[in-house]
Amino acid sequence: YRNIGNYIYSRAQRNNYRLNGDTDLIVADAIRAYKKKMKASPETNHFNEIMLYSFLECVLGAPKIFSKLELQNKSGEFSTFSSGIHVLSLKKGLLPYNQIVLGATDTYDSLDQAVDNAFLQIEKVAASASEEYELIESTIFNKTFDAKTNAALESIILPKKGSGVSKPDKAYGIFLGYTANVDNTGLSNDEFKDAVKEKMEDDIKAITPYIESKIKSLSLENHSFYIYILPLNDALKDKDMVIAEALEV
Repeated sequence: YRNIGNYIYSRAQRNNYRLNGDTDLIVADAIRAYKKKMKASPETNHFNEIMLYSFLECVLGAPKIFSKLELQNKSGEFSTFSSGIHVLSLKKGLLPYNQIVLGATDTYDSLDQAVDNAFLQIEKVAASASEEYELIESTIFNKTFDAKTNAALESIILPKKGSGVSKPDKAYGIFLGYTANVDNTGLSNDEFKDAVKEKMEDDIKAITPYIESKIKSLSLENHSFYIYILPLNDALKDKDMVIAEALEV
């Protein structure tokens, strides 16, 4: 609920709210914008994309350039398959080193199937990565963001000669939701949480070789992958329930 404004609006748009003294309206306006989008495209569910955004920006520390919803609003201008585009700044020794993180995501009962679906998306994203970069570069020249963000993005995406900084590498961020299948019969809340954690750890260990094989099959071994996995009680129902209860849609 608190993140919906950050997910839907660009930093420039949020900055305009602050300059106008309307910060308190961001969440309410964002929910209205989301409901309008849902009404226009009722088959769309942004649970996966909101979760991906939350993990990449709030856990990985990779600020959003475009959310899935912002990319959908640009439909017709560019062909994009990403579930979000983020930028991650790291260091190689003393020099800055940047990555453009392209998102893919799925929530499904089976973790194996969620991985399969996400990597079908990764395959499309990898094949169209040049268009993703073109989209980002065009926003810099069109001054889509506020001046401070635009200058920071320009130094990352289009580094000046002699700066010692190379153009950012592609990386991939993945969110996977799945049904953990943990029986809570006779368990307290704490015992159930411990059981889910243990099951999730086992599931992640079991799925890791399969994920590695997917990466290798797409010849993406030289790219960074940031993968976040969330266990749910009933994945297909829960993803709809979370959105409905949090955003009242």
